[in-house]
Amino acid sequence: MAQTISTSFSTHDGSISLLQYVRFFSDTFYLRGTLTTFRVATETTVVCVVLGYPLSLLIARGTPLQSQILMIATIIPLMVNVVVRAYGWTIILGRTGIVNTSLVSAGLIDAPLRILYNEFAVVLGSVHVFLPLLVLPLRASIEKIDRRTEEAARTLGANSLQVFFRITLPQSLPGLAAGAVMVFSLTASSFVIPALLGGDFVKMLGPLAEEQLLSVFDWEFGAAIAVILTVLIGVVAGTVAFISGKFIRIGRD
Repeated sequence: MAQTISTSFSTHDGSISLLQYVRFFSDTFYLRGTLTTFRVATETTVVCVVLGYPLSLLIARGTPLQSQILMIATIIPLMVNVVVRAYGWTIILGRTGIVNTSLVSAGLIDAPLRILYNEFAVVLGSVHVFLPLLVLPLRASIEKIDRRTEEAARTLGANSLQVFFRITLPQSLPGLAAGAVMVFSLTASSFVIPALLGGDFVKMLGPLAEEQLLSVFDWEFGAAIAVILTVLIGVVAGTVAFISGKFIRIGRD
């Protein structure tokens, strides 16, 4: 990391300069790439939270058999390489893939849909890859909640929604925040999924940094992109930690 930071403040002749950062923030192409990166990461995180919270509840509160089956189903995808899973989605979403072929054969569409090489495909692939990283810490956080507090709330007249929003959700925030930060960070810094499922149509900072490093051989600018991405992710992670900490203290009070 120290070498990357040092390289980002260098020029081709070895002098120290802010040229790489000025170039980044003065070029709308890279600013759009930054917005795309954070939009895709945010959408992926939101979808993972919506899908992952009910799944985590089922794993934490279900029967032993149900919990074991769901846990195995959650963990198994982690054993398959990210590249393999991304290529699998290209087969499913391509113009001659399973989805388009089935829809055309059923007469629901006249021509194949463009559901590959766009943000939808990148978000879908990212959710598939990173969802377990939200479920695992969230499930652990839910299991630590004392069920007697929920039973006491129901005894005092609270309905299921009130119990969830005033008891379960506040006490599960540490796991939810940890999982959301991991999903957001890994999606924002991802290279393989945007490269394979987004192609040249979804420009995120990960592929842009790789392009500068290995295609253009501009190590200084590639390092600057990497540093900027790392700092921005750190700011988001710190903000989430601060906000969730506030809510946790409020819930305890």
